[in-house]
Amino acid sequence: MSTQDSSGTFFAICNQQQNLRFLELPPSLLEVIQSQGAPNLELKSTATQSSGTLDDAPANAVLCTSNKTFKVRQVQSSNSVFVLQPISTTQASKDDSLPSTSLSAIAQCPVTLELVPTSPSALSFVRKSIPAYPGAELGLSSDSSETRNRNAVLESCPFSSGEFDNAWKELCCFEQSALAWRPSASTLVGIWKSILSASILRCLSFDDKLPMNKLESIIEEDNFPDSLLRAVINRLTSAHTESSDGPLDKDLTVFWVGTVLLESQQITRDSVLLSEFLQEWRDILPEGWKEYAHLDVLKGKYLQVSENQITYNAEASENIVTADISIAKSSTKNARKWHEKFKNARR
Repeated sequence: MSTQDSSGTFFAICNQQQNLRFLELPPSLLEVIQSQGAPNLELKSTATQSSGTLDDAPANAVLCTSNKTFKVRQVQSSNSVFVLQPISTTQASKDDSLPSTSLSAIAQCPVTLELVPTSPSALSFVRKSIPAYPGAELGLSSDSSETRNRNAVLESCPFSSGEFDNAWKELCCFEQSALAWRPSASTLVGIWKSILSASILRCLSFDDKLPMNKLESIIEEDNFPDSLLRAVINRLTSAHTESSDGPLDKDLTVFWVGTVLLESQQITRDSVLLSEFLQEWRDILPEGWKEYAHLDVLKGKYLQVSENQITYNAEASENIVTADISIAKSSTKNARKWHEKFKNARR
């Protein structure tokens, strides 16, 4: 005879249901959570904006690790999904006829939270959230509600801190007067010319680490803040270093100088002559680096308008902010002409 227990399982539904949600983790995130010394996860809210496609649609919340961001989406389920909790028979009933195995539904979860890796870059957020640097001659004001310090911008950033740091570095953002600023392309060209001029005057080699104290005095004469100088030097050091403690990366610097130069010229005109652009690009590079300034280096950063003309590809680095136009025109006026500096140095 069969001795299998066929008494079944007692099932009950609690009157007071808990508010729970299932969270579906991608394998990569699950591996991070289960590893030793797992990092803290941060849940952030985001501003809802309209979007044309489902994949690019913003989420109301994101989940961030130290260097990755996942959009949190709610997925409806047509099935009845319960969260069960074992209970003892004494909790269920004092009737001895009830089975020894008893379960209670403490929550019903009609929605599952799904984590989707974000496709947008933090560059777009940082570019839009940090105002363009107006220049020292225009003065800095904290009256604008858009002007905040770095920590305040980071707190509202719907990306991980690592992604924010990378965007901050790539755009050469800096703090001045306890406020966060983003330099325009023309401002970056202007301070680069000051750095190059200072290195010539001080007989500095770009193959070695540039001494900041020898650069700061000349940079200040051109009304560029020290914090912007440090941001540019940090941007142009090797991608394998986390600080500016080292020489400038030659390939990275040549590419960056050409990019910001082309972008700055795009602000005032629709296109530029290829020959003129290449000549100006090489003119503002160290002597030993001029030969590396070729159009192929800027692949993806320019559009070929005609055989002899090119234009900056704004879509490759987000759209140019229109507010930068008036600021960019005045920022380059701060940089003295090189012959004036040499003339003063001889005195």
